[in-house]
Amino acid sequence: MKLFRIGFILVTFLSVIMFQRCVSDTINLDDVPDEANRPYAIDVPGMRIHGTAMEIFDELDVDSIIEVDESGLFWFYYDEEFVQEWNKMLALNEISNAFYYDMSSYLGAGLPGTSVRLTNEESIVLTDEENVRIDTVMWKAGAFNFTFETSSPAVDSVIITIPQLYINDEVFTDTIVGASLNNSYSIDLTDTYMDFTQYPGDANSINLITDVIFAEDASSYSTATLSISYEMIDMGLKKAIGYFGSRIISDDEKTLDFDAFDNNFLSTNVVLNDLRLEVIAENTFGIPMKINSGNIVFSNTDTNEDVDIIIEDGNNIIDLDNYIDGSSVIPTEKLEINTDNSNLEDLLNINEFAPSKVGSHIQIIANPDDADLNYFLTDTSNVKTTIRMNVPLWFKSSNYSRSDTIDFDYNSDIDDDEDEPLSDKLEALTANFNVENGLPFDIRFQIYLADKDYTIVDQLFSSDNELPFIESAKLDNLDRLSESTVSSFEAEIDNQKLETWRERDVKYAIVRIMAATEDEDYVKLGEDNFINVTMSFSAVGKLGE
Repeated sequence: MKLFRIGFILVTFLSVIMFQRCVSDTINLDDVPDEANRPYAIDVPGMRIHGTAMEIFDELDVDSIIEVDESGLFWFYYDEEFVQEWNKMLALNEISNAFYYDMSSYLGAGLPGTSVRLTNEESIVLTDEENVRIDTVMWKAGAFNFTFETSSPAVDSVIITIPQLYINDEVFTDTIVGASLNNSYSIDLTDTYMDFTQYPGDANSINLITDVIFAEDASSYSTATLSISYEMIDMGLKKAIGYFGSRIISDDEKTLDFDAFDNNFLSTNVVLNDLRLEVIAENTFGIPMKINSGNIVFSNTDTNEDVDIIIEDGNNIIDLDNYIDGSSVIPTEKLEINTDNSNLEDLLNINEFAPSKVGSHIQIIANPDDADLNYFLTDTSNVKTTIRMNVPLWFKSSNYSRSDTIDFDYNSDIDDDEDEPLSDKLEALTANFNVENGLPFDIRFQIYLADKDYTIVDQLFSSDNELPFIESAKLDNLDRLSESTVSSFEAEIDNQKLETWRERDVKYAIVRIMAATEDEDYVKLGEDNFINVTMSFSAVGKLGE
């Protein structure tokens, strides 16, 4: 009888696991939490299981609130955005009115037998805002609707003029002749503008001038009346230029809710050793802004505990320049609250305090110096303030684990000869492992074999004492990955195991990786941390007759 290497077995093993993969969330592993049963990415070629530190948190769905800092380390972040729109600076009136002219007294023997023009002027106030002077306003939408009513043939036509309104860069004027006087009339204000600096009149007011033209035979009639009603509807501001005074456009409490510590995993595996608090502001008004932030209050809504973070005087103010029209640069400033300018350490020193909300009273002042300059606002102008909390991801665990599931149909792809089972041909089968640990904590792992229902039928290592152990990677003084740890080892698979795999119709191999931080100390995780497991097989068999 001759001994030889069964090369086809190795090729078959690799081929199956290289190109087949199955993920399950219902693996029946004893003492394995649900979050362990999530897949790593399987890289090809080769049987290589590759996982990153970020994947530790896959089951928590927190990737949207994790960012990487300049050192490559992970931080949780929570933020809430608050926007103050342009209408906090300028409130436009709802404009509608009606008036009635009785011009009968002009009729009679004294009226010449030619047309006569009577002029009337109405002042329409665009805004009642105090300390506001509108020089120019541009409209992106809107209409000026009129209704004229007269029952007297003495009225030949009406000329309306709005000296502040420019259409195609010309002052608006139009004539409504007698045949149309009892119909509606509308001026489309889309892409028009009003200039309040060229015509003398009340500030922020539109002048409506109506000229009534009498018919040449008006003297033959006894009455001449005219009713005019108007309204401005669907007004859409595009831009306003002028002086808007100095005013408070926001003065209220801004709060940020976060649930990082509501999740049991985060409350037990992540610690609040450090944090950064920021108030970020940006200004798209053509008006300078000042933002005053009050004390920062952390609170737990369940226990009613509060921690008041007091910011030193002068460190709670953000001054924002006015936006320059057409610029690609938006004035943006940031207020950072740290242990140097506040009593933030009072929060860090509280044991077992899990805040669920942080808030601050924020005041926004427009044109704080009350400069009488031609500032501007547009329909998209706003002041955006963001409260943001950054928490460095300090991780610890004594028994964290997760599993990767791989297609491994033993009977179909490996041992498909019913007359001559593989267990009758093999002298020995060896699983060879090469593990590279780039994580900042020690790991162990186990290989399980499962049937079609993900029920465990066997395990590669018979006891916890046999589980491969790989030490943590080495970190530099900034807690970044400096050097990974590489270990190689093997496991013998006897004929009895192969027979069990055949009889129980093994369909899946499950790689369970277990992690523990040394002495349950906290470690920082970063984008460079990883784990690689590469597995191959070698076999020795016998040649039958």
